[in-house]
Amino acid sequence: MASETNEKVLAMYRAVRELLEEGVNPEQIKVSDVTGRAGIGKGTAYEYFRSKEELIMRAINYDFRVQYEKLKGTIRESGNFRSAMYSVFDWIENCAGRKRVMAQILDMPRLKTRNEEKNVKCPAEMMDRSLVREVISDMVQIGVQEGCIHGGISRRLMELEVFGRCMQYFVYLISRTEKNNDEIQETKDFIYDSMIKSL
Repeated sequence: MASETNEKVLAMYRAVRELLEEGVNPEQIKVSDVTGRAGIGKGTAYEYFRSKEELIMRAINYDFRVQYEKLKGTIRESGNFRSAMYSVFDWIENCAGRKRVMAQILDMPRLKTRNEEKNVKCPAEMMDRSLVREVISDMVQIGVQEGCIHGGISRRLMELEVFGRCMQYFVYLISRTEKNNDEIQETKDFIYDSMIKSL
């Protein structure tokens, strides 16, 4: 397993992210593309990864975890439930802004390792779902402590409502045809106010 404190590994992860952001199809990325951009020799990649596919998947997973850690910090420092929710909206907006990368990741078929016997896990299988649960749980806790979220429903239903509203905003962003900042703000306010009424 690659060490995520190793500078060469981190440089390869950054190179993969840059290539994806430029719109390169993950299946067309070559190890030499990654190592060349990272400034290391091609053979070095195989010191840390069994295959190109493992390198790409681990790079995607690492980037996902880094972004979630930043989000968790922002939520914990937000001070109130509304600020926490709008921080998540902003984070989702940033992710949707990287729509090309997200579309490639979601459409990426299961890639096989060199010997074709074992599958390299797809990004959704590698991503730590506990991170998502932790972020949602932190938000609900802030809302309960502040009094924005009232009792009467189970904690699980509270978390489901918050998660559902986050997904609602994501779907809105990726389906809109033109960028209108007034409409974006109106949508955030509508989703937030609707959620507060339901909680």
